Amino acid sequence: MQITLSLLRNLLPLGVLVLVGTVTVLPQSLEEGWNGITLLKTTKPTVDQRLGMPEIDDNGYNNYKAEMAFVQINYSSLPCAVDLKHPGIKRGEYNLPVGTVLDMWVKLKHPIALSELKIDPKKYSRDTGGDVLNVVYYWGSKGFSMGGIIENGKEYISSLIYRARAEDKKSFPCPK
Repeated sequence: MQITLSLLRNLLPLGVLVLVGTVTVLPQSLEEGWNGITLLKTTKPTVDQRLGMPEIDDNGYNNYKAEMAFVQINYSSLPCAVDLKHPGIKRGEYNLPVGTVLDMWVKLKHPIALSELKIDPKKYSRDTGGDVLNVVYYWGSKGFSMGGIIENGKEYISSLIYRARAEDKKSFPCPK
């Protein structure tokens, strides 16, 4: 397989590692997670190892400036407890260990053509309505959505949105 710069640019954001002339694909589709980070499974030490140390904003979100993207992650707090510092964000709503990824927003530094992604856009609700022209969103029902721009009739994805769903909470119930 011939590896070109264009191929590398498109594969790296999708979790593909290039090692000494071989290509290794991580067992993760873009819909399941990004860069080996999966909702409700991956923990903060793993993310920190992959992306570096974050800056934490006033709402407790962890913001990472990675090589390929700006990434914002919402981690779980104490299981089944109200986070007193940010009660409206509901970080303790799940019976998960502290520091488990609940939500993730990825803003790619280099948008990727939708046609180059291994995603079926028909599985999503396409939305171009809104006040801003040439913006497109694909809203998914399984916790993954994406957004980007329309340029010369071609769609480019620049944002990946991973959100835990209400039904996911049922998999990690708090004791009554």
